[in-house]
Amino acid sequence: MTGNQLYPLIKQFRPEMKVIVCSGYDIDGPIQEILNMGADGFIQKPFSVSVLSEKLRDVLHGKEKLDLPAFSSRPLSGNPKQQVKESRG
Repeated sequence: MTGNQLYPLIKQFRPEMKVIVCSGYDIDGPIQEILNMGADGFIQKPFSVSVLSEKLRDVLHGKEKLDLPAFSSRPLSGNPKQQVKESRG
């Protein structure tokens, strides 16, 4: 099942649910279609915990109804555990 197929089902059963699309693909194409259907935001993989946290905060507090994709401001290390440590300070 693709995101294009899943998103309408989520909204049908939980219309109040906020949806952030996460993908390794660019925003063009299928992702843009989901956003056009009403998804609340987009994060391109890979992303750091701090970028995810910021995106969640923005969407939950109504600061974003998708303007631009969220990207980490610094490169990620290859180790996911290290990424968590780095994001915590």
